Amino acid sequence: MKICKLRLKNLNSLKGEWEIDFTKAPFDEAGVFAIVGPTGAGKSTLLDAICLALYHETPRLKVSPSQNEVMTRHTAECLAEVEFEVKGKGYRAFWGQRRAHGKSEGKLQPMTCELSERDGAILTTKINDKIDKVAELTGLDFSRFTKSMLLAQGGFSAFLNASVNDRAELLEELTGTEIYGQLSKWVFEKHKTEKQAIASLSAMQEQIALLSEDDFSALQASEMAFGAKDKDSAHTLKIHQAYLTWRQQEQKLTQQQHQQQQALHKAKSALSAFEPEQKRLEQATIAQKLRPDFEKQQAIKQRLEQSQKDIKEYDAQLSSLTEQEECIDKKRQEATEQHKKSHEALVAFNRQVEQDIQPLLSQEATLGVQHKEASQRLESAREKRQAREGQHRALLDQKHGVDQACEKSNAILSQWQAPEKIENALSNWQHQVQSLVQDQQKVESLKQTIETSKQSHNDAHAAVTHLQTQHQQNQESTSNHESIATQARDAFMALSGQRDMAQWQQTLHQAEGAYRDAQSLWKQFVRYQEQIAQLTALDAHLLTLSQRIVDQQNELQRQRDAFRDQRQHQSALNKLVEAERHILALTSLRNNLQDDVPCPLCGSSQHDLPHATYETDSGLSSELEQLNQSLDALKRQGIQLSEEEKMTQREHATVTEQRVQFEQAVRTAEVELQEWLAVVAPDQTFDVIDEQRIRPLVQAAKEAWQALNDVSVEIKERHQACLQAEANLQEKQTEGVLLQQQLAKEESQYQLLTQSLETHTNTLQEVEKGIDQTQVSLFAEMQSLDVPERYLVVARDQGLMDGLSLLGEDIAQWRHSKRGHDALLKEQDQLQHAVQNAHQSLQESIDHHKDIETSVAALNAELEKVSEQVSEMLKGKSVAQWREEAESSLAASQTYRDQCDTEKQRLVQSMTSVRATLSTLGKTVDATQSEYNEAVLHWQAQLKAQNFASEATWLDAILTEEEYAQSETISKQLTDAVSQADVLCQQITKALEQLSESKPAADVMACLDQDALADIDSLEAKCRQLESQREDLHRQWGVVSQQLREEHRRRDQLKASAQQLTERREAFVHLERLNYVIGSADGAKFRRFAQSLTLDHLVYLANQHLTILHKRYQLVRQEDALSLAVVDVWQANATRDTKTLSGGESFLVSLALALALSDLVSHKTSIDSLFLDEGFGTLDTETLESALDALDNLHASGKTIGIISHISALKERIPVQIKLTKQSGLGTSRLSPEFAVSEACKR
Repeated sequence: MKICKLRLKNLNSLKGEWEIDFTKAPFDEAGVFAIVGPTGAGKSTLLDAICLALYHETPRLKVSPSQNEVMTRHTAECLAEVEFEVKGKGYRAFWGQRRAHGKSEGKLQPMTCELSERDGAILTTKINDKIDKVAELTGLDFSRFTKSMLLAQGGFSAFLNASVNDRAELLEELTGTEIYGQLSKWVFEKHKTEKQAIASLSAMQEQIALLSEDDFSALQASEMAFGAKDKDSAHTLKIHQAYLTWRQQEQKLTQQQHQQQQALHKAKSALSAFEPEQKRLEQATIAQKLRPDFEKQQAIKQRLEQSQKDIKEYDAQLSSLTEQEECIDKKRQEATEQHKKSHEALVAFNRQVEQDIQPLLSQEATLGVQHKEASQRLESAREKRQAREGQHRALLDQKHGVDQACEKSNAILSQWQAPEKIENALSNWQHQVQSLVQDQQKVESLKQTIETSKQSHNDAHAAVTHLQTQHQQNQESTSNHESIATQARDAFMALSGQRDMAQWQQTLHQAEGAYRDAQSLWKQFVRYQEQIAQLTALDAHLLTLSQRIVDQQNELQRQRDAFRDQRQHQSALNKLVEAERHILALTSLRNNLQDDVPCPLCGSSQHDLPHATYETDSGLSSELEQLNQSLDALKRQGIQLSEEEKMTQREHATVTEQRVQFEQAVRTAEVELQEWLAVVAPDQTFDVIDEQRIRPLVQAAKEAWQALNDVSVEIKERHQACLQAEANLQEKQTEGVLLQQQLAKEESQYQLLTQSLETHTNTLQEVEKGIDQTQVSLFAEMQSLDVPERYLVVARDQGLMDGLSLLGEDIAQWRHSKRGHDALLKEQDQLQHAVQNAHQSLQESIDHHKDIETSVAALNAELEKVSEQVSEMLKGKSVAQWREEAESSLAASQTYRDQCDTEKQRLVQSMTSVRATLSTLGKTVDATQSEYNEAVLHWQAQLKAQNFASEATWLDAILTEEEYAQSETISKQLTDAVSQADVLCQQITKALEQLSESKPAADVMACLDQDALADIDSLEAKCRQLESQREDLHRQWGVVSQQLREEHRRRDQLKASAQQLTERREAFVHLERLNYVIGSADGAKFRRFAQSLTLDHLVYLANQHLTILHKRYQLVRQEDALSLAVVDVWQANATRDTKTLSGGESFLVSLALALALSDLVSHKTSIDSLFLDEGFGTLDTETLESALDALDNLHASGKTIGIISHISALKERIPVQIKLTKQSGLGTSRLSPEFAVSEACKR
């Protein structure tokens, strides 16, 4: 895998959009490049961007839809995009997140991602799919990626300095060796489970007992005989139950007929009792039609009263506003007088300021300026004096320090006799002491090892003795458990009737299943009866609806005939009224004729008025109006009847549809009932289905299940006891085998510990002897070079290391003192001359400061005198304060006068508005009064037209909506009840007639027991007797059938168990061998073996890199654990602990391990890009050059390596660099301009 291009925007401190192309110059030619910049500039952010683009997280934190700490502060968008190659094929991974509305304070939006090929073909845009797809393409998940391509800060030395246990966990995490521990545990558990299963199968085989062949044949013959007997008993029971059902139906229908006749009589009586209420309901129907007119009249009356009330309120409001207007006029006059007084006071104050106060203020300001300038000169003189005092003291302190240094250097130089020889020999002595320290550490380690070995030797001896005792006790306990298991097995088989637990549970489950089937049969039977009753009720309701439809259609036809007759009468009356109107018009003209005046119609002047006939109103108009009202009423009634008839038709259609559905449901329920009967009683036929046939079946199933269930608890307890005894026996047998194996292992371990103890003791003696010889030689050499006695004393009392350290520090101090002694003497003379000059300058500054102090005191006295005169005139206030008070008083009076004018204008506007409102309300009252009078006349005419004597009579007739609806509902219910009861009576009579026709034939009656035909009770008793006899027959038959089934099952079970036991024993041979090799309860056996192989491979890879980085050291794995050691090739392959390495050496070894881990983790994918986020500051110049040369050599294998560092030597050594700089005061950073995407970033 190779990183080709990186693009990022607004991540951490890197603000803006940047792009780095690693395939172009100068990166394509460089093997190593550096990422440099100050601390916090964002160097690690570049690696975070790579992780974000590929895996949506970084080594430091994760990103979620609700939390994003990597987005740069005060930005609304961030992204990361990486182009990479895997096996020569290019891909592009993108990740981004933004905030709502493009604002930095907006809510975080869901993350967006994309994985595509380099040519643009999109592979996925889903978050989880993308991460899985990247891992599939590269062979690296996030954990492997950060250990193979991106080595983050602090991760180099984690593996090197880890303890044995921590290193084992790291190996599991890095290389996936946890699977070996899981395999070890699985093999152990599988071996244990299979061993217990084989023992259980063997015990089960021994418990299975079979019948002899003679007994088996006798059972088969007995079962065939029971079949013939059952057929005869079923026929006899069937004909008795059929006749019983017929008698029960006859009795039930007779009772129903009597009940329905009583119900019909009761319904008719209730309908007769409701007749007074019916009449009242009809009167209320007529009154209901006048309700809208009454409500309209009341609404007009309320509006009239409200308008009159409003007129009174506005009159009172107008009086109040008039009084307020008079009060405001008085206040404005007072405000005008106050404004005049304030203006005069302000003019007088300005005159006084100009004549008296202003001259004094000018004098005071001039003196203040002079006093300030003098004070500044005084402060400058004081600062100059203090500065010269500080210089004088500093020179004195510096001279005192130089004097002391000269004395100290003289004392140091006078101590030594031959320091140059001691300095030359010191490094050799220190090297010898380091070797002594290592030998002493080895001695301490050997002593601890010997003590541990002694303790382990004693513990091993005690363990062998203890295991021998446990093995003897286990043999005795195993014999006892064998006896207990045999007794428990015999007790269980005796109670279960020589059936094992599976056979017993199967019998119990069969009985329980039969009982559940019987319960389901009973529920289905009850549902079937309910549906038949509902179907009967629907038939009665349909008959009632049909009769109602006929009645409504007859009434509707009658209404239509009456309407047609009255329409004809209306047409005749219209003609008569029209003729009468013409006659009345001519009579009116005749009344206006005068003698000798021509008629306007005929022109005649002779009218013969005394003999003319006059027509009057005959009442036809009133009759025509009443006829029109009657026609309207008939029309409304006809429409209402038509709607009611349609509603009844719709209800009839709905009920008909419901009846069809119920009829289908009844047929379905009957089929389901027959199916349940076939399940519960497969050997019986049911021509008639009733409760007397169903209930015994349910009861029999319940009793059979209950009998088995009563003993099930005890059966389970004994079976559990049997299993527990067998498990205990198996546990003891397994414990015995384990104790035998452990005893052999402990005896072998005891012998090995004895040999190891002897070896460690001999080694300790040899190392202690070498230490003593080295110490004697070292002290003799130090005395020969005249090392002062006090260093030898420290070396003897506190150790050679402390003595040589003190000697080295003093020798270094001697060298430093020798170089600086002459320079100190020259500096001492220079400081003496500088102190004298500083003292003279200080005295001059003191004199100048005293002169300026005198001048400042004189100015201060004169300024205080003028300030007292100004204070007496202004009485503690300033001119601005006096002027502000006068102007404030003037402005307040002006504001108050303006407020009075504004309030007066508002009152005038309000009074005008109130007068206009009163005028409008007066007109409204007049109009409403006229409307109300017309409504009252119309209401009285309507009452008279509907034959109501007064409004009180109408109020007595009217009903509330609830009372009207209730009365109408009761009327309808009573009518429906009479019709329904009549229909049910007819149906029951018809059903009785049909039942009489279905009476059993004479030949069937002859087969019945004649003694049982006397009454229904005798017949029911006979049926129960037959059913009981048949149940006894079935019970005996079931026992024989069950015995046959159990025998067949036991024979099949024995055969299958033998086959299964053979197969398991064959497979167990291989499993036992595998468990011996790798199996363990904690998984440690195989896991440690696999980890040791992995660590060996890792050490091999690391040594290849160490050969290039530093040829002095090689890594080795210690044989007894997962610990590491270092072999020093330059010291005759001496082995050292990794903790003795210096900082630089430790870094080189850690770097080699990190590169090896990268090679190990990336075994599936070639790693062509490597990023190291670790400082190289612990390396000296030569070692740093070697390390960088080694990293350069990796480029020959196709790797490109990026190093994050801020070491100056590293910057100079690596020419190709990605530079980051901080932007001062902004908290953000930037890359070099050539990596910027936008123009803003380039600037």
